[in-house]
Amino acid sequence: MIPDEGSGTFDFFIEVAGPAVEANLATVTGFADDAALISALASGTNSIGFVSTVALNDGVNVVSIDGVSPSAGNSGYPFFRPLFMCFNEDAPEGKKLAVV
Repeated sequence: MIPDEGSGTFDFFIEVAGPAVEANLATVTGFADDAALISALASGTNSIGFVSTVALNDGVNVVSIDGVSPSAGNSGYPFFRPLFMCFNEDAPEGKKLAVV
């Protein structure tokens, strides 16, 4: 289970996992909503999925890779996705920050 193709998380997953994984996604369920993905993971036996760490809850377990657990800010995790913040000093108040 993964975010749907319109998601930046999906794009990141494909970028890191590689084209071999992308070729096998025809039978994988995509979700437009992290909460729905987490709910499906929590209710499925032997389910596995890819979701942002901010969407995690106690209903699912995380997978460590090479002994590294996913957590916010853990850049040592192989599927770590950085968050970039851009500032525009000349923009009006309340519009100076863009998160990409």
